[in-house]
Amino acid sequence: MFDRLSDRLDNLGAVTPMLSALRLVALGSWQASKKQLRGVSHYQAELQRIMPFVQNHLPDPGPAADLPLLLVGIGTERGLVGRFMEQLAEFMEAKISELDQPLQLHLMGSRLKRIVQRDGREPHRFEPLPTSGLPDWQKAVDLASGWWQAVQGGKLAGVTIIYQTTTGLQPAVPRATPLLPLARRTEGEISKADPKLPWPPPILDTDPVEMAAELSRLWLYAATYEVLLTAAEAEHVTRYQLLEAAVQNAERLTEELTTELRSAQQQAVTREMQELVVGAGMLD
Repeated sequence: MFDRLSDRLDNLGAVTPMLSALRLVALGSWQASKKQLRGVSHYQAELQRIMPFVQNHLPDPGPAADLPLLLVGIGTERGLVGRFMEQLAEFMEAKISELDQPLQLHLMGSRLKRIVQRDGREPHRFEPLPTSGLPDWQKAVDLASGWWQAVQGGKLAGVTIIYQTTTGLQPAVPRATPLLPLARRTEGEISKADPKLPWPPPILDTDPVEMAAELSRLWLYAATYEVLLTAAEAEHVTRYQLLEAAVQNAERLTEELTTELRSAQQQAVTREMQELVVGAGMLD
């Protein structure tokens, strides 16, 4: 019994520091993603203030009834996230069932790909996510540039991204965000939502079509990067919470086993003393 309890305590003593280290890494990645998101949100807000004045100069991509919609699922490369991926895959499958149009499926993250393939669906395109660190800006630019060209060139009806979101330490919630085609809002709609909208309207001293296209691409880059960071934040928050629970359970179990071991040792000492006393003829 002593050997069994000692072995379990040794195993916990080896595992607990590793869990604590992984928890610290998850916390650091979570904080880093939050910092990046604040910068991206500020950048988007500045772009959004001028977008209403130029977006109507964009050429209409034309009818898209027969074109496929691109669904992009953002998963994870690493584990220790519980039902995080299962929940996302279930949400994606439900979204696919709702849509009544041709679809192309683009998956990011090996964990999500594995689940989707297990359920009998093959992606049209797959690419891995970073195994360490956060997605970078250039990755968002490369993705968004390809999507923009495909939609403007009449190859795709639009692009919708499916990913996990979270607020603070709340459980992750799947979300579907349409990125393309760009939603066009009037100056009146924007001014109601944002009282800081410039007035009078800015004077465009360059080709409005060219400016509209450039600003729209910049906004799309930022929106794509925001989604990638949001998905990463939800992953790291989920991993941090699960590792925090695992560390607490390990510490609790260590205390329980230590108490049990001490009790067993005390009982063994008591029995030995009784045996010595009996052997010495001091007790009948």
